[in-house]
Amino acid sequence: MGRFVNALVVMLAAFAWLGTRYIRTFGSLAGRPNEFGTIGIFATELLAIEIAVLAAAAFWRRRAVFRRREVAAALALAALALVSVAWSPDRHYAFLSVARLALGAGVMIAMIIFQPRKDAVLGALLGGAAVNALLGFGQVLMQRADSSLWFGIAAHRPSDLGTFVVETASGRWLRAYGAVAHPNILGLLCVVGILAACGLALAADSEKKRAVLFGVTVLLAAGLTVAFSRGAFLSLIFGAIAMIAILRSAKTPRSNMSPLYRSLAAVALVTALFAGIYHEAFLTRVEAVGRLETRSISERLRSFDDARRLIIKNPVTGVGIGQMPLAVLNLVGPDPSPSRFQAAHDEGLLVTAELGILGLILWLFIRVRLIQTLFISIKRGGEDKFLNAAVFGIIIALLTSGLVDHFLWDSWFGQLLFWLTAGLAFSESIAISGKKAPQIGNS
Repeated sequence: MGRFVNALVVMLAAFAWLGTRYIRTFGSLAGRPNEFGTIGIFATELLAIEIAVLAAAAFWRRRAVFRRREVAAALALAALALVSVAWSPDRHYAFLSVARLALGAGVMIAMIIFQPRKDAVLGALLGGAAVNALLGFGQVLMQRADSSLWFGIAAHRPSDLGTFVVETASGRWLRAYGAVAHPNILGLLCVVGILAACGLALAADSEKKRAVLFGVTVLLAAGLTVAFSRGAFLSLIFGAIAMIAILRSAKTPRSNMSPLYRSLAAVALVTALFAGIYHEAFLTRVEAVGRLETRSISERLRSFDDARRLIIKNPVTGVGIGQMPLAVLNLVGPDPSPSRFQAAHDEGLLVTAELGILGLILWLFIRVRLIQTLFISIKRGGEDKFLNAAVFGIIIALLTSGLVDHFLWDSWFGQLLFWLTAGLAFSESIAISGKKAPQIGNS
């Protein structure tokens, strides 16, 4: 069964970006269409359900896994989210949010039990990122994104209201979406792919493989650049620094790290090239000037203030999982701006607003545990040292992205991306206590 589950995990990682879903009810907020309240199921959720059910079926033979602190914390977080449904204004959407959190945790537990190959999962994430980078690059060249019902892709034109663009003196420039819901999501997906490619290149056993990975890295750099996402670039910078720092602290020879340095240099060169081609759009984003940039920053700051007010009002219980947009509407009343009611653009603030202080503690514990586990694993070396370093860089990139955005918490793709990465980190056979953990690998 282990090999079958691991094949499903790799497939899930490869298609994590897929937006295909059945929608039963379209959501609305303040009389306008909104993702909040939209009830449906993604195709990838069906795959995650199968993985989680198979992990649950292995419970009696693998009970030791459920005594691990990170697993207990993940289950406690899901249980707390379930309890919060009791006081959630929209219980149907709260139940859906709980299900997605629990499914993500279930995927992580399955990866701890069955221990899929890290290179296979990282390669699958890399492949999915490359597909989206290619799509995004084409969208920016054509200045349009065409819709696809089967792939869950919406149409976007620079002239359409609500489309994410860079507004300059010469006009409106479409930001690349790829096949995902927002350019920032595409940017972070490309960052994950770049860091995964760096780890795979470091671990590669031939120059031919490194050359292929180098080419894919160039493509991902192009996709990252045309997403025009400040948060994604910030995530790459911190993720790459973390990856280099952890490898240097593990006394990795400089000569062994040359594939990493070459890849990052290629990303810098591609970024510089595109910054020259789209210099006006780049300067607008970097300097944060203009009507849309000012509005974007003010909306983010306002979402921080809304979260602060909700936390002060409900510090222990929170407003309920997935409920912040509706809670803001109930707090401030009607507002003419369609973007007034949204989740806080900071994952920690958002978790605290929705699940209270206990939710924040559990959320932080899982992330601290991730860093601790990877730090010790990389220090000890082993054949997965470089792959673990890539996972470490991805975790730092996700944490950085979480400081300036909310989709890692309030979207299915964000939850799935985090728990897949957590599964890679926690599927080590060596416990962080320093003792060898029970062998729970493939069967």
